[in-house]
Amino acid sequence: MDDLQQRILEIALQIPGYLGYEGKERRRDMDKFTRGTLSHKYDDLHAALARVRAKAPLDNAVDLENLDQKLLRLIARFETAPRGYAGWFDAAQIGDDDLDALTQFDAALASGVPQLKSAVDAIAAALKSKQGMDDAIGTCAETLDNLNSGFDEREQFLATGKKPAMSILPAQ
Repeated sequence: MDDLQQRILEIALQIPGYLGYEGKERRRDMDKFTRGTLSHKYDDLHAALARVRAKAPLDNAVDLENLDQKLLRLIARFETAPRGYAGWFDAAQIGDDDLDALTQFDAALASGVPQLKSAVDAIAAALKSKQGMDDAIGTCAETLDNLNSGFDEREQFLATGKKPAMSILPAQ
C-alpha cells in the first residue's frame, strides 16, 4: 500500500461507523464469491445433465427438459441474488449476524452439489440399464425442488427479515 492509500485509510478509520461498514462490505463480497463458486459447480452439473439428455430416448424428453429448466433457474438465482444489502429505511434490516447467516446458508446449498451429481449419475445409469428411469428422474426433480425451495427461504429473508430455516435438503 502506498503512502496516499495508507493516509486515506487512516482518515477513513476516524469516521464513526466506517469499520462496521467495511466489515459488512467484506461479508457481502464473501457471500457473492460463495454464490459464484456454487454457480460454477451447478453449471458443471448442468453440462452433465445435457450429456445425459442428448442420449435419452424421446419418451423422457419432457421430464429431462423440466429438470434442465429447474437447474437453470437455480443457477440463475445464484448469479443474480442480492448481496444482503438493506437501505436505511428498508423494512428488513440486514445486520452483521444476518450477513454471516446468509453466507452460511449459501454455503449450505453446497451440500446439494454431491446430491445432485448422484441424482444425475443415477439417471445416466438408468438410461444405460434401461431400468428405473422414472425413479431416477423423480429423485433428481425432488433434489432440485428442495434446492429452489431453499433459495426461496433466502429471498424471503432478504425481503422480510425472517431468518431461513436452513433445511435445504433432507438428510441422506
